[in-house]
Amino acid sequence: ISAGTKLGCGQGGCGACTVHISDDEKTWTPINSCLRPIGLLNNKYVRTIEGLPELKLSYEKTETSGASSHAGTAHVHACANNGICRGCPMEGECGPVHDQPPAKSTLDPRQTLAEFNGSQCGFCSPGMIMASYPHVKEKQGDLSQLDIEDLFSGNICRCTGYRSILCGMKTYAKDGNAEELRNTPPYVLDEANNYANNPARWNHPNVTVSAVPIKPYEHRDYRHHNALHPAAIAVPLHPPPHQWHTPSPTSVAMLKRDIATGSYSTNYKLVYGNTSYGVYPQFEWANVGVFVDISGISELTNIDPYPPNEWLNPWSFKGTPWKDQGAVKHPLSPATRAKQVGRQVSIGAGVTIQKLVKWLEADHDEYRAARPFMRACAQHFKRIAGHQVRNAGSIGGSLMMAKQWNFPSDTWTLLDGAQCAVTWWSPQSDDETPRSFEEFQNATGELVVLNVILTLWEDVPFQSDGASSSTSKQGAGQAASVCFASARVAQRLQNAHPLVNFAAFNHGNPDWENSFSCVWGNIDVCNKKSQENQNAESRWPTIPNTSHYRLSKGPSSRIWAATLAGWPADGDTLDTLMEQVEEELRNMAATAEEQGDPVVRCRVATNLLRKYCIVNLGAPSSEEATNSLRQTIYQARTATPSSGSQMFMVNTAEEPVSEPFIKASAIGQTTGEAIYTQSILPPNTMHATFVSSWAAAAKILPFNDNTRTIHKLCEYLLYTYGITTSPQEFRIYTAEDTLIQKFNLLNANNWTQATPRSPKAF
Repeated sequence: ISAGTKLGCGQGGCGACTVHISDDEKTWTPINSCLRPIGLLNNKYVRTIEGLPELKLSYEKTETSGASSHAGTAHVHACANNGICRGCPMEGECGPVHDQPPAKSTLDPRQTLAEFNGSQCGFCSPGMIMASYPHVKEKQGDLSQLDIEDLFSGNICRCTGYRSILCGMKTYAKDGNAEELRNTPPYVLDEANNYANNPARWNHPNVTVSAVPIKPYEHRDYRHHNALHPAAIAVPLHPPPHQWHTPSPTSVAMLKRDIATGSYSTNYKLVYGNTSYGVYPQFEWANVGVFVDISGISELTNIDPYPPNEWLNPWSFKGTPWKDQGAVKHPLSPATRAKQVGRQVSIGAGVTIQKLVKWLEADHDEYRAARPFMRACAQHFKRIAGHQVRNAGSIGGSLMMAKQWNFPSDTWTLLDGAQCAVTWWSPQSDDETPRSFEEFQNATGELVVLNVILTLWEDVPFQSDGASSSTSKQGAGQAASVCFASARVAQRLQNAHPLVNFAAFNHGNPDWENSFSCVWGNIDVCNKKSQENQNAESRWPTIPNTSHYRLSKGPSSRIWAATLAGWPADGDTLDTLMEQVEEELRNMAATAEEQGDPVVRCRVATNLLRKYCIVNLGAPSSEEATNSLRQTIYQARTATPSSGSQMFMVNTAEEPVSEPFIKASAIGQTTGEAIYTQSILPPNTMHATFVSSWAAAAKILPFNDNTRTIHKLCEYLLYTYGITTSPQEFRIYTAEDTLIQKFNLLNANNWTQATPRSPKAF
């Protein structure tokens, strides 16, 4: 049993359950263990935090005073100006002035997190370590501060506010973290070196020292009465047992054979990373007879050129007729089309999102001209979920989530908007011709996604969350440049489902009437106009229920006509066109509000298109407004690493309460050795809670009415946590009880004011 691996949200969002998996015990990948069924661990090595190399602290505690003695050049000590100093050439303590910035950390991340006070309750600390350990240990000196911040995109801490965690872990960055450390007063490693006894430390600008005793706060009633509680979905904590097919297929041919011959049960499910269980636990495993592990099919994990030295026309499968009055037309000019030959890749359905991000960010000489497009796509993909989910979730799985459960997949929006094709196999047909996302959306029956064909567009300007550039405004009759844009609006920069996502592409050919196209995610089309569309006047298309929506031909054509005319065209101003777009979206969008008010989502979606028209298609706007639109919130927030400062308010009259000690339990928390009641529940486990006191060193009033106390407890649980309990479920222990005597526990009445009185048993 691993006590360090914690069960937190159970949805792959908090990172407390992070473990490492490997095929060879050399390269370890952090994933969420709560989403990984044991059936997907065939031929895999699993490492919990207990399996990390033995931690060797860079200092030792003395038996007498507890002071730290340094060990070698990797010692740690409090530096008067720079916080905790790493590898200082001085043998003793730093003096009051030490101008050299701290060296990059060479310590174990577990010790670093502990010594920067990066843990409070410590429940999330093992997950933080497991998320970052393979990267900071294997790639030390090769990661930027932004790279390190991204490692924690799948981890949540509800105590520290993240500053202390990131401040310590960014000491592993290639550019160090000297500036933030200068704004962080030193922590106290031993009592002899505290602030009260060392006035020289008071010179730090972020240290405030006082000798006036703190006055007790006035008593206030801090009980919370929350009237609204989210509706609970009854999902069993442990899903019922399911069967896993053995042996697992090791090739696409083997998978096809097993499906065609009926080797699996009727209700089988192909599983790669199982990250969808974190979103749809009540559906993903329901009515499944047998699970089939396809993570061992290496063919699905490749990114290869496709097709060699040829051009797969991404519009040949868009359902648009190629011939117009006998003349063959093409959406791209011959010169632009020639540049794209050999610039297409086949992305296997089993390629994880993180693997695709790494590939897009790598320097490929053969795709040098397409780097702006590739980097822009990579930045959008990095906003999907958290690091651990991206390590496990596959491209094909993300597409199937969108197709089967109407999930607002960024993967779908981005690839569909970039004019990609999808290849799939069905036992009803052996046709593996790449087809459009629209055809894939409408496909029925059994199907297996094999790959996605991505064109690496080059020599074109792009505007997205990850990279920005602009097109010059087009004059009347001129064709706009080929351009692609993507965007994502969510409640957080990462690790949050999108409120709306968006992608648009412009072919740039004035002779092609459908040169412009765009797609949104999380519009939740319910096709409520399907019946009305059967009338003679069909203003909007009839499409199946989906979370992704493509702008219909009418508004798309008018936007392109306005672009060619130099805005406006035939009276279609930008405002008029956007009103038409919003009307279409609001008439197609579902009324479900799980991901935000549908009216708000439609308006956000329309404004994303408005921004694209201004920045990329030359729609009229002031220069100041256009420039402001070229930078996204994501770009602004990630242009530089986050930073902060620490302020210590030391009160010598309260010594040692106000001293910023590195707590004794920190190492136990960051190594996963700390035991919580949620980790192991022995028989007769007692549950307790801390009682807030508004006076220092106060005594607790005794309970005078046990019945009233229990009722108050039930009321507290109901209004604070939405937990319904009854008084019969509780028992009040007295001082004579064995457990009370053994653990010296005192139950306190937090409903009455704490006053300096002698404690009494109750």
